[in-house]
Amino acid sequence: MRMLAQFLAFLLSIFPMRPASAQLPAAPDARETAKREAWSLATLIVSLLEQGDNSGFPGVQAWIEEFHRIEAGIPAADSGKPFPQLNADELVSRNPRFWTAYFEIPPGDPGLALLHSSLLLCSGEAQRAAALAAIGLQRGTVPEEFKRGLATIISQAQAAQERSFALVRAGVKLHDERNFAGALRQYEEAIADWPANGWAHYELGFTLRMKAIAEAGKPLPSSEAPRMQAPAIDPPQTRDAFSAARRHDPFQIMAYQGDEPEMLAGLMALVRTGLPAWEAIRRHPDTPVSREQLRDLAEACRTAGIDEYALALRQLLVARAKRYQSADEEFLSACLQRLAPGVSIQRTLLRLSSDPLNLARQIVAPPPPPDPPQLASVDSVEPEDPEEPAVKPKSAGGGKKKASAKITKTTKKKTAATKKPTSSKKTASTKGKKRKRS
Repeated sequence: MRMLAQFLAFLLSIFPMRPASAQLPAAPDARETAKREAWSLATLIVSLLEQGDNSGFPGVQAWIEEFHRIEAGIPAADSGKPFPQLNADELVSRNPRFWTAYFEIPPGDPGLALLHSSLLLCSGEAQRAAALAAIGLQRGTVPEEFKRGLATIISQAQAAQERSFALVRAGVKLHDERNFAGALRQYEEAIADWPANGWAHYELGFTLRMKAIAEAGKPLPSSEAPRMQAPAIDPPQTRDAFSAARRHDPFQIMAYQGDEPEMLAGLMALVRTGLPAWEAIRRHPDTPVSREQLRDLAEACRTAGIDEYALALRQLLVARAKRYQSADEEFLSACLQRLAPGVSIQRTLLRLSSDPLNLARQIVAPPPPPDPPQLASVDSVEPEDPEEPAVKPKSAGGGKKKASAKITKTTKKKTAATKKPTSSKKTASTKGKKRKRS
C-alpha cells in the first residue's frame, strides 16, 4: 500500500487535477508538449509493469530493458534540450520484443492500449497514436484514469499537428488558385514541422500530379472529374507521397492510389466495410460498437496491411469472447509475420496456440465488457463452442488483481479520435462533405 500511495502521489505531481473550466497556460511548443506527455504516460505504464514478479514473462522483461536503454537518452524536461526523435518502427511497430510482450498481456488491457498509443505519439506518429487510443477505448469497461489517459493521447495528437495542419490549409488554398509552386512550398513546410502528417503527404502528391499535367501542356481535369482517377503517368514523387500518407495515416483513403493489386484490395476492403465501422469509433470512441463492426474493421485493416490496427482490434474481439478461437491464430500469425518476422514471433504464436490466456501479465484487469444492449442480436449469432472452453487469465504481479494508476488528463474535454482541421478541400480522413476540385 505504501508503494502504491507513493506512486499515486508521483502521478498527481505530473498531472495535477484541475477544474474542468480552468484555462491551461499556452504551451510554448505543442509538439514538444505532446511528446513529453506521451513519454510520461508510457513511463508510468512501464512502472506498473515493473510492479511484482515478471520472471514468468520473458517478453515483458526484455522489452522493459530495451525501454530503459532508450529512456537513458531522453533529456529531462527542464534541461532545455528538445525531446529526441524516436523511431516508431524500432521502438514499437516492428519490434519483435514489443510484440512478444504485447501477447503476454491480456487481450484488450487498457494499460497496454495506453502504452502502445503513447509510444507512437512520442515517436511522432500522431495519427496512428490517436487511432489506437480510440480503439483502446472500445474495451468498454476502461477505468476512468486510463480513459483519461487515452483521451489525452487523442487531444495531444491533434494539438501537436495544429501548425502543420494550418500550413496544409494554406497550401490547399494556393492549389485551388492554380499556384502549384506556392502550394508545394506550404506542404513541404508542413512536413518539416510534423514529418508524420499524412494529410500533408497526400496533398503534396496530389499537387505534384496537377503540376506535372500543367507542365506537360495538357488540360487539367475538371472539378467534376473523380479525384482518384489518376493520369496515365504520375511523377514518381506522387507515388512516394501517397505511400507516405498511407503509412502515417492509414485511414487517409484518398492516398490509396496506384496499380498495386494488394493496395487496391485493401482500398476496396476499407471502403466496403472498414471505414463505416471506423467512422462509428472515431465519432464516439468510448461507446463500444458491435462485435460485427469490430470484426469488419479488423478484417479490412488486415487486408489493407494495417497490421498494427488489425492486431489491436482482433485482441478486442478475443477479450469479448473471453478466449482465443481457432480463427484467431491464422489472423494473428499473418499480421505478426508481416510486422516483425523472426524466431521470437514464432515462439509467441506457438505459445498462443497451446496455452494462450493461462499466463498473462495484467496491467489493469477490468471486468469483461458487455456488448451494447441494442446490438445483442449481432452477438447472438456467435455462440460459444462447448468443445473449446474459455481460459481465464491468471493475475500476475505480486498477487494483485488490478494495478491502479491515477493517470489524470490535463483537460476533461472529450475529443474526436482523428479530428482534422476544416479545409476548403476535404479528404476522406476529414469530417464533412467532400469538395471536388481540379
